[in-house]
Amino acid sequence: MASVVQLPSGRFRAFARVKEMKAAQVFERREEAQIWADATEKRMRAGRWAAPTVKREDARKTVQDGFAAYVQSEDWLRKAEVTRRVELRKQLPVIEALGTRYLSELSADDVRNYIAKRRKTRPSRAKKDDKEARLSPDQIRLEVAALSAMCNFAVERHWMETNPARGVKRPTSNRRTVRLDDELIGQILAHPKVRGDLRTYLYFRLLFSTVCRPGELATARKEWFRANPPQIRIPRTKNEDERAIIIPNSMALGFSRYIESDDSSSPYIFSSAGREKGTWKPFNYAGVWRVLARDLQLRQKGIVPHVARHEGVSRLFERTNLSDGQIAAVSGHRTAQALWRYKHLRAEHSRGIVNALDNIVVEALGSVVNGANRTAQSNFPPEMLVPSNPPIDKPKSRKQEQMETKARQLSEIRNGAVYFPGVPLHEQPTKRAPSQGGENHKKQSNKPEQSK
Repeated sequence: MASVVQLPSGRFRAFARVKEMKAAQVFERREEAQIWADATEKRMRAGRWAAPTVKREDARKTVQDGFAAYVQSEDWLRKAEVTRRVELRKQLPVIEALGTRYLSELSADDVRNYIAKRRKTRPSRAKKDDKEARLSPDQIRLEVAALSAMCNFAVERHWMETNPARGVKRPTSNRRTVRLDDELIGQILAHPKVRGDLRTYLYFRLLFSTVCRPGELATARKEWFRANPPQIRIPRTKNEDERAIIIPNSMALGFSRYIESDDSSSPYIFSSAGREKGTWKPFNYAGVWRVLARDLQLRQKGIVPHVARHEGVSRLFERTNLSDGQIAAVSGHRTAQALWRYKHLRAEHSRGIVNALDNIVVEALGSVVNGANRTAQSNFPPEMLVPSNPPIDKPKSRKQEQMETKARQLSEIRNGAVYFPGVPLHEQPTKRAPSQGGENHKKQSNKPEQSK
């Protein structure tokens, strides 16, 4: 059996299995994974497949040897520059803890023990008075991801049979659920640190308007900009895909003039001066954000620059009828599966249907209270619900509520309901008075009136 499963990272894991023979490998594209799975299954059925075995000379390779070979491989060079820079730092604690272990002897328990040890580790930059400070789940997860990437490289070269990090549960951080309101966005854009500099203002204006990643926008180059239509074409994003950042019409003219008026030698649209004279680096938005966080108390609210992207995607789900694929194209997500965390924001779009369902419940209650004989709806084919959007009830005064309650009780008493004085409405028994047209009424009407 050949199958392909998409991983949370956006990559694809291919499986091939025939009886007791099993094989798996991770690919960047679904097509590549499917081709490999089908070909491997075909070799298994033809009896031409053999499980990879570790050679004797490779059985003595250590984790440190694996990392040294991995950073010189083609797999490593295919990664983005920022990814390589971050991953190099995450490899250091792994090498320190597991560097002397043989790759062929590394097991899933070793990975679990490493995670447990790192969960108890105190950060080097923690404040002295913070006794409970521990490494963040994100940092540990990235360290295990670096180990897993090296193990995949080693498996392909038959230095180890399986990847021990695969299937091990990694620490996960709490997802950011903080939202930005219009007032706070306005305060950020109107801050003197932002409003007083055209480059900074355009950067943060695009950050809130285009659902872009802060780092991708900061590293955008001038040759990626095109004026018609106004876009910034990023050739390679975090997911290794191309993406177009749509510049709003209200900013198009001013943005074009900003680029034309920039006579510096910087290759970046938004740039900061480097340490050496005449050098440039991507825009240092973190320095501006530190001032904003201090003046607007953003740190206490848990707001970081990336929250602007989450807020933009949330509003696309709440206030538009775009499909998941269209939103993914605007936001730069690789697949619509990556947007599942936002789907609950579409619940408000179904308010009309919920109102229609509530109307049926109200009608059912009214038919019982008013004593109407209605044929069971199950005898008829159900009707399609039509969305209903009546205005939301406004708060009423206590006197008005008492008058409406009394009028409703009088109406129900006329239809045979019995109310006991002093008993709350929700505790009233479901007892009905005899109908005025019943037998007792008939007997009384047949008696002759006694003359006084």
